[in-house]
Amino acid sequence: HYFEIEDIEKRQRILEQRIAKDPEARDDQERLKLLHKRFQIKTGAAWADRFMHGWLMIRVLREQKVNRFNQRKLKHYLQTELIKLCVLEYPCSEVLKAEWKDFAYRYILSCADSRNYRTAILGFVPMKDETIAWKILREIDDLTRVIPAQFGYEKECEPLRAIMLETYTGMIDHGEEYAAQLMKELEKQ
Repeated sequence: HYFEIEDIEKRQRILEQRIAKDPEARDDQERLKLLHKRFQIKTGAAWADRFMHGWLMIRVLREQKVNRFNQRKLKHYLQTELIKLCVLEYPCSEVLKAEWKDFAYRYILSCADSRNYRTAILGFVPMKDETIAWKILREIDDLTRVIPAQFGYEKECEPLRAIMLETYTGMIDHGEEYAAQLMKELEKQ
């Protein structure tokens, strides 16, 4: 399977070979285009995941107080990161959704495996699995609904949100239950 290939250069070579054999392979052409949008070579020939970078940069906005003095600047900042995630200025397709699903899987897995993410009080106190599951879910909600809504991008983020939640419920024990609880909380607001 395409996303099981960890080596980004190998993914690129395989796609290029498949396109050379069948120039009409539109899905492979789009996968290659998305590969170039999502990954870039950094110094030392390591590939950087722009989706992950964009996601983490949107997390920074959680700490920002939006007011009339900084609203335009923060909106531009969010736009830039949503473009990196292909939420803006890229047509939503099944190929893009598959790429988002791979990103969501890798992101949730990195949170669940991260010692820093799994601890509190300067990394000394481990958190319960349920607490971590809620932390990930609230972050998905903040980054795909709450923050975008502050700047008028909630609708544009809905497809990414759906993929993130679907992946979350498939990966996290009791994820469906937690997501359902969150939806009930949101309905009360």
